[in-house]
Amino acid sequence: MTRIIDNRTLTMADTLSQEIPLINDVAIASAYFNVRGFSLIKDTLKDKKLRFLLGKEPQSNVAYRDEILSELENEVVENEDDMNFFNEVKDAVEYFSRDEAQVRIVKDGFFHGKVYMGASPNLQSIRQEFGITGSSNFTYSGLTSNMELNMLATDREAVEELSKWFDGMW
Repeated sequence: MTRIIDNRTLTMADTLSQEIPLINDVAIASAYFNVRGFSLIKDTLKDKKLRFLLGKEPQSNVAYRDEILSELENEVVENEDDMNFFNEVKDAVEYFSRDEAQVRIVKDGFFHGKVYMGASPNLQSIRQEFGITGSSNFTYSGLTSNMELNMLATDREAVEELSKWFDGMW
């Protein structure tokens, strides 16, 4: 099965919330990430093994870690009166502190690929699977409101190809 996800008739957040509960292992690659995006699917991810590959255009004059902290600080300032946001930050910190959640940052060049995939029992021994590739970043707007173009595939061959690509980047 294939399906188009464009956030107009079907959102990435809704699609991920439907697909992730059916599988054990999740792999996500995204150029950008924010806490609000994570909060949209955190409940479906809570018991899952995750490999998250994050990339962003390197800035030569700012250390990447400092840039991430600066973005988080800006997000906090924008949401300083919203107690839900602080709970979302706490949830994200707890989730990504687990051993089952692995995060790597692509440091060689500008990484802009996006993929969301999952499989059971795992990505090496597939019985049930899904793969989504397209333009949605792992951000609130990317998963809900930006005009995006993504394609969901549930056939084994497509997911295996995406898995090979992901493993090569990992």
